[in-house]
Amino acid sequence: MKHRIALLSMASLALLSGCSFINQFIRPGTEEVQTPPAQEQPKQEESKQEQSKPSVNSQRQAQEREIKQKFGEEGGEYRDYRDGDIGNGKDAVLFFHASWCPDCQRNDNNLEDWFSANYIPISVYKVDYDSAIGLKQRYGVVQQDTFVRIDGEGRSTSSKSFPSEIDLLNMLRP
Repeated sequence: MKHRIALLSMASLALLSGCSFINQFIRPGTEEVQTPPAQEQPKQEESKQEQSKPSVNSQRQAQEREIKQKFGEEGGEYRDYRDGDIGNGKDAVLFFHASWCPDCQRNDNNLEDWFSANYIPISVYKVDYDSAIGLKQRYGVVQQDTFVRIDGEGRSTSSKSFPSEIDLLNMLRP
């Protein structure tokens, strides 16, 4: 019984002290709650810090300008492979694509979207997986949805089959 009385007393005390704490933020004669001054100060300090830092967008634009100076203003392209694309002096990616492959279709759509909306310095050439037997042998491709990064001489520098979006984006980096 003593424990129940003690618990009820403590609960009542906590409830009353909580009400007085809340009341300090209510303007007299209104029901409007004021924000405690201690909470407003960090927000102002954060906004000053954010203003002093260069924006992510301006950093990205500066990086893009640097890449364009190095790789050319026009950037890369995404298109079907043609004779002469390999060994043309420019790095590129060969995409061994099969029309019947759902992963290939997904990556094809991603590449179309990325190249139409962004500056990408490296060209990607879509190679027909079913008919490009010589290229598959040359680069050791044994399955569809394989991407092979080549240097300007046509030598393979890396390859990845069934890449994640992140892996594929990393292959497109200079």
